[in-house]
Amino acid sequence: MTKTLQNEEATKLVTLINGTDATYINAILNDISDGLEIISGFPRNRIYLSLPPWYGSMKQVLEPFHVRGYSQQLVKTTLIATDDGVSENSFSLSRPLQKTQEAKAFRSSKPLMAVEYAEVDMEGSVLLGEALDIKSSLLFPLISEGRVLGVVAIDSPEQTGQDVFLSFKDVLAKFLGAIARKLSEVIDYWAPVIQERRAEEVMKAYKASLILELPIQEGMADLAVLMVSSVDIMCGERIECLVPFSLASREENDRKLFDETLRDHKYTGRMILGSRSFVLTSELMEKGHDKVKFTSEASNTPSFFSLRDFACSFEIELEKKAGFTAAICYPVVDRQKNLLYAVIFYLKQKAVKMVKAMLPKVEGKSLLKSKMKALESRINAVLYGLSASSLVTDHLIKICQVNKRYEDFNKMKDIRRGLTEFLHTILYNIMVVSGADCGTIGVLGNINGKKYVIVEREGGIVVGAKAGDIHNYIRPVRVGTPGELLTKELSLSGMSAAQGKIKVAHGIEGVENDRFMPCPGMKSTIAVPIRVGQETIAMINLGSRKKYFFSEKTQKLLEMISEIVGANVHKLIMKYEVSVEVLKLYGGRYPYIKNDALNYLAELYHSYFIDLPKFLDDILKNYKSRRRDRKDKDNHITLKDIKTTYLDSSLERINLEEYLEKADNDIANYIYLMLTNRKASFFDAVQDAYSRHDISRNVALLVYEKAKLTLAKPLVTRIAVHLNVCSENYKGNYDEKKKIERFRQFYKKTIGIKI
Repeated sequence: MTKTLQNEEATKLVTLINGTDATYINAILNDISDGLEIISGFPRNRIYLSLPPWYGSMKQVLEPFHVRGYSQQLVKTTLIATDDGVSENSFSLSRPLQKTQEAKAFRSSKPLMAVEYAEVDMEGSVLLGEALDIKSSLLFPLISEGRVLGVVAIDSPEQTGQDVFLSFKDVLAKFLGAIARKLSEVIDYWAPVIQERRAEEVMKAYKASLILELPIQEGMADLAVLMVSSVDIMCGERIECLVPFSLASREENDRKLFDETLRDHKYTGRMILGSRSFVLTSELMEKGHDKVKFTSEASNTPSFFSLRDFACSFEIELEKKAGFTAAICYPVVDRQKNLLYAVIFYLKQKAVKMVKAMLPKVEGKSLLKSKMKALESRINAVLYGLSASSLVTDHLIKICQVNKRYEDFNKMKDIRRGLTEFLHTILYNIMVVSGADCGTIGVLGNINGKKYVIVEREGGIVVGAKAGDIHNYIRPVRVGTPGELLTKELSLSGMSAAQGKIKVAHGIEGVENDRFMPCPGMKSTIAVPIRVGQETIAMINLGSRKKYFFSEKTQKLLEMISEIVGANVHKLIMKYEVSVEVLKLYGGRYPYIKNDALNYLAELYHSYFIDLPKFLDDILKNYKSRRRDRKDKDNHITLKDIKTTYLDSSLERINLEEYLEKADNDIANYIYLMLTNRKASFFDAVQDAYSRHDISRNVALLVYEKAKLTLAKPLVTRIAVHLNVCSENYKGNYDEKKKIERFRQFYKKTIGIKI
């Protein structure tokens, strides 16, 4: 791309970015990332933003808000400290990556060229370089009116000379300067939300530390650590590790010694699964842990042993420094045997005696195991509970306020824009309430006569809403249950829409079918139907990078939100759908219809059997008649024109259930006559037609019921002959009997009835 074209594209992006509302943080950052790629020619970049420190923290960090060319999970879980310092607080060991080039560029407020990235004398940068395969990088601070907002990094997997970076440095500086104020607005808008989320994590660690103190107070342990499963730059993408989330100790010095030992360069602050350096990971492997999941049934069971039994280097150092002689390890796994977290207790001699007294089983139960189960329940409530902060309340109020402002969106001339802006505003607030990392709202619509959940139509035209790291085209997904759709067509949203129930999936990071996830890299996802009466009109689909993230309380909250916004979402969808039909009839141009008239037409269109072309022709006749007879100067089709047309017509209101029931019954009657008259085989008319989704489950069921009612003795063989499954001479014929068995299995396994 020539420099002239680069400048033109960059100018377009600046206009687009500065014209976007600060709410759309992901869209803005994606456009900035586009600009970085266009200007530099390098396809890999990272955008770090720095927000004011959150409550209880004196440390400012660079957070990776947007990455391109890398694994989202790997980079986004790693914060970078702007200053090298100590642990965040006294009860948690979580600490961002330190000693990096990114932090140096942030502090200096000057561009920094790292030509040999992994060879610099900075430990954090070396780790980044090795994990992300960065050989060279241009680090550019984001500055607005003297305030450093963050750092952008343009990366290369090859050694790149400074002259290459210098060739686009000035253009890049101009581009970033032009969008700096908008970025400042984005940070100011989102800072309270993100600060509250960080404070919430700190409070979770604090609550967990109070829970860990209970066994210490009882004399069972001297040091307790809660280790949570993580994937980050130091562990690598394929091997999980355990990082300290919360800590409690009898003596402050023991905590410091544990901290210092784990922070040693040999261990890098985490326990990597598969390592023999730690008692916990060694014990996990003894139990059959294969770096991914447990292969044996030994899980959620405490293990008590002497530190010398394993001779692990980390615990040997701890024993020398602090005098620990034994440990209790309690790993917690899910149903799929994936490790969620682990609690480790380190014991000195006095505590060992007490724990040994708890090991013998009393009435078949170990007192130690009972205490660990109670501890697990309390920790689960902290880790997987709904936010207790004011964020939930604040943004629930915002959702109600947006819902009350429905008319603002309804009056927009661009009807699709009114619908999508309403849904986007709702979605962003839902994501704050739920804490999700990405999400979509899709509307239910027909494509080629079949029902789909649609976020985007062909050509990237958004009719729903999407937020988070979703920048590619979102394909529509079929609505249906596992019994109605092929496996490759199944999706969480589609099943939820078909059944009208909330669906939650956990531990889905290994699922190949991306239709189950709103965006890549998610470990939990939830689908919530927006319903009006018995009809599903839209779907909310959220994703999180954390396992078991969407609790029952979150589900109840999302269900309540869907009920609040359902009626207004329905009105906007109806209006959009009728506007699309009107556009088709009028060659891409709207006739002059007033807003209230279009709303009324949408209501009629969805409530009655309307032949829309004829009905519109009648409306236009009434419109012309009104203008001619009354010399009315109003050039628009008015509400009165549509009401007059409606009163002159004889429309019947749709009873959808009766209509569908009658349609299914008519189809079943036709197929039944074909089968009984031997005009078609059962396999072609029912079984194969059902697998191609040409007939519904109800039709297949009705065909069977009609045969059952007709025959005096409805045995399965008699029904099979009656429905042309096999010939009358089936006795003694192996092939014919196989057909009868396939017929039986079709109804049992596919339709769900036992015959």
